[in-house]
Amino acid sequence: MWTRLVGATILLLLLLACEALGPAAPSAEKAIPQPLTEARLLFLHRSVGGNLVRYGEPDMYGVLDQLNVDHGTANQLWHHFCGAPPYGDRYYDHQDQQVLPNFGPALSEPQSATPEYWSRVFCDDAPEYVAARDSIDNFRVIAVKCGYDNTVPYATDRCGQWRAHFNAMKDSEFFRDPRLRVVMLGFPPIREGMLGATQADADSARGFSQWLEEHWPRGRGNLFVFPLFDHMAGADNWLRDEYELDVPNDSHPNLLGSTEVGGALARFLHEVAMQKAPVDDDVRPDLNSLSNQRP
Repeated sequence: MWTRLVGATILLLLLLACEALGPAAPSAEKAIPQPLTEARLLFLHRSVGGNLVRYGEPDMYGVLDQLNVDHGTANQLWHHFCGAPPYGDRYYDHQDQQVLPNFGPALSEPQSATPEYWSRVFCDDAPEYVAARDSIDNFRVIAVKCGYDNTVPYATDRCGQWRAHFNAMKDSEFFRDPRLRVVMLGFPPIREGMLGATQADADSARGFSQWLEEHWPRGRGNLFVFPLFDHMAGADNWLRDEYELDVPNDSHPNLLGSTEVGGALARFLHEVAMQKAPVDDDVRPDLNSLSNQRP
């Protein structure tokens, strides 16, 4: 009897001590974020992203506006063209008006939007990358896209390196912030044979995209992947015929592609903002199924 009484007393003291210390600090692995109803959603991209944002009917702004009406929310889309001026290094607010000052020199590097580049932006301790992260940290939902011209033609040889870069980002202090929700888009497909790409390159690009969707976010409640390649590529792993522009040698999506894929991306970002992202992948909402609902 005395033994049970002593044991119960010790247990009570331990419980009281834990309560006095308060709950453990949250982490990206354990935190269950609350819905965001008035958040700014940042899309970091290059030119394909610009088409998706602006050239659909409705464009991504219009889709998000309707979602806000339907759900009683006030989430905003902001975006940044990465790369060198005059077309790159431009930052736009929720009304598509250019914002100054910009994020700094880190987002104006030539040949940006490669996996290597994003790894520097989110992991490197150089001052320009730290400054970029400080600016990006003003947003709670961040979508990141690679470019097709500096990825797809090299996919056969570099997928292993790219997985290492994405895993480094996943393990970075920035991505582990439980306040942050990161949406990776990977990279879009290109038109058949463009930029010297082979069928093996296109097939490898699909394989990398599948790895990104199926494995990269596992175990983390704040990481998501929008299946951009799946949306834009046909069964042959090149850009869908119906999404091609009339201009030859151009892999940007046309009006139909920008409307369908841009709309799916806007819905996906809004759903990420609204979700209570669970801890475990076994109970993670199937946001990919939502984004695959093509009009």
